[in-house]
Amino acid sequence: MKILVYGAGVTGSFLCHALCDNGQDVELLARGDRKETLEEEGLVLHHYFGGAVTTDHPKIVDAVGNGHYDVIFVAMPYRQMLEVTESVAKADADTVIFVGNNMHAKYIEKTVQELSTAKKNVLFGLQENGGERRGKLMISVCDGNGSMTIGPVKPDRAAAAGNQDEITEGATAVGNQDGTTGNAADYENVRRMLEGMFVKTGYELNWVSDMDAWYKCHLAKILPQAYLTYALECNLYKATMKQIALSLDASYEAYRTLREMGYEILPEGSERHYKKSPSRFFTVTTKLFVMTRTQLGEMEISSYYQQAVREMEDLSMDFSKLLGIREDEMKAWKKLKGQMPSWKKLKIKQQ
Repeated sequence: MKILVYGAGVTGSFLCHALCDNGQDVELLARGDRKETLEEEGLVLHHYFGGAVTTDHPKIVDAVGNGHYDVIFVAMPYRQMLEVTESVAKADADTVIFVGNNMHAKYIEKTVQELSTAKKNVLFGLQENGGERRGKLMISVCDGNGSMTIGPVKPDRAAAAGNQDEITEGATAVGNQDGTTGNAADYENVRRMLEGMFVKTGYELNWVSDMDAWYKCHLAKILPQAYLTYALECNLYKATMKQIALSLDASYEAYRTLREMGYEILPEGSERHYKKSPSRFFTVTTKLFVMTRTQLGEMEISSYYQQAVREMEDLSMDFSKLLGIREDEMKAWKKLKGQMPSWKKLKIKQQ
């Protein structure tokens, strides 16, 4: 298998490691000082759990090649993902998978198919890992051997909810009833091919029927975490049980609003974990409170959001645009969001 991983940040680096570990022919696209480090030292990852240090030697490139790729994984920050869509669409590749938070999955799929000279299999995913880059050091935080939630987008569903932005971006998407583009046999072949790429490593692919809905549900979960983190100056150790409860209330409001707009809640029943109840206190609230007191919580939550201010701003703005006037009715959401500094102040502080 000839594979390109487009992006050598935390996500792309671990994904490339998992593919190399499975013996695949992998190119890793990187630029600037990151490219220099990779060329000099190889792909070195310091694994937070267990303390292992791994070194892989994919071919390092700074542009998409002219040859054929079986699969291209695009592992870029949200806004940059939109910027590289055209170059990826024009690449000679059978399958393209965009990995990362995404509010424009339908638009990206539509763009790829329109600009491609031949039809591509277009999928979307989110890898379950964290970490950070400290100079030349890349630290990876990943439970087990790694996993990715992955799947297609279903065609034109949200238009029924009356959201004009979603209608504009997703109206021409085509596919089967199960959300696949092309016939079911092709989709199953792609699934088997992708699962075979990781079979030796234990890296898991968790398939969902509609990544567009899944992404939006995921943002209902993580955006309140981001708002709380920024309100506490990226020091979650200061979080009180009351503040954590407010963030959970905000998530529940977002899930409920998405359901009212016609979106499927994925994973199914996720919103139940955030609904105010005695069981929530003894499970989710307490678990998060304890996590804010650990180094792991600092790495997975505080450090991540501290480094991802621009991405969170973009995602927050696009999510608000999706919600429209419904956001005014989300009291916990608005209260929590109002406690954080302005995005401008956060970006200045990040510099």
